[in-house]
Amino acid sequence: MKGSTSRNFQYGLGGVVVGCLLGIVGASFWAASPGEAAAARAVPTLPVPSATVTEQVLRDNVVAPCSSAMSTLNVSSPQVSSGRYVVTSLGVSSGQRVVTGQLLGAVSGEPLVAFTTKIPLYRDLSLGDTGPDVLALESALKGVRAVKTADSRLDGAAVAALDRLYARGGPPGRGGFRLANSVSVPPKSVVQSVSVQVGQIVDAEAPLMTIAAGDPALMCTVPAGTKVSAGETVSLEGSAEPIPAEVLSVEPAPEGEVGLRVRVGPLAADASTLASATVSIPVAATARPVLAVPLGALYAAPDGSFAVRRLKGATAEAVPVTIGLVAAGWVEVRNASLRAGEVVQVQGRTVGENPPAGAGSGNQPPASQPPANEPTPSGKS
Repeated sequence: MKGSTSRNFQYGLGGVVVGCLLGIVGASFWAASPGEAAAARAVPTLPVPSATVTEQVLRDNVVAPCSSAMSTLNVSSPQVSSGRYVVTSLGVSSGQRVVTGQLLGAVSGEPLVAFTTKIPLYRDLSLGDTGPDVLALESALKGVRAVKTADSRLDGAAVAALDRLYARGGPPGRGGFRLANSVSVPPKSVVQSVSVQVGQIVDAEAPLMTIAAGDPALMCTVPAGTKVSAGETVSLEGSAEPIPAEVLSVEPAPEGEVGLRVRVGPLAADASTLASATVSIPVAATARPVLAVPLGALYAAPDGSFAVRRLKGATAEAVPVTIGLVAAGWVEVRNASLRAGEVVQVQGRTVGENPPAGAGSGNQPPASQPPANEPTPSGKS
């Protein structure tokens, strides 16, 4: 019995030894060599950053923020004798032009009629009244063919026309112009927003709607030194498509602010609903398509000259260039041997703190030495 136990122990010990040897052999078979391990730890090679030389028209724009330059008028309810203010009619919607004779709305049967006049109307007017406000009122009525003549005396034709207009939203026959039932605004005004709906109970002083008075326009704050003048065409961005507009005026910013105040318009009625936008002012452009590369493809030499590195396979060739207009991250380059479609190397940073400006500019601090012809291994710049 004792001999059998001894033999079993020997067999077990032998199996352990054989297993360890097999494990060592297997590990040495599957383990990576020192060279393979070093290769696995190495940084992977990446392709050289590059860009294609393009032929395009370069445009340099100044982009500046804008806000509405229009004054606004809050339209409140007319006085109601019952004391209960219920919106009984609405005649306009947001974005709509305001014209003389238009029923803006009515509250508890009391109408609000619009009049577009060059001076604000400020009093009730009856048959035979005279004054510049009478002329303004009759001119507004004539503008929509409600009367045939306009002078400084309120006549029967004007009174009859007013009665017809007020009757569209309430009781007729009050004989003249009623200030409480009228809203006078400058020509080309637009309904900016409507705050109520028919059937709504409102407070006596609560605004029913807001009207943007006068030509729809924006005021833009442009950096000082920008070359811009009245009459120039610009582009407004802030909607689905850019909106063409005209520079109406240019003046220095108020004291304590910097830059220029540029008023832009007139805008279409639907464009006036823009709460804000940006203006794009062209300041320079090439007359025709030119060869251009990204600014990051430009290398500066200590002597102030510039070059690009043209890639041909694994070789980078330094090509001296003269630079022209810089716009939107691109720079015009000139060299008779350079062609559109060729590939140039792009470095990690652009030339200088600021882009070079002007043809042949050589006053920028050097960012890198333009290299001579040399092989460019993948992953190195």
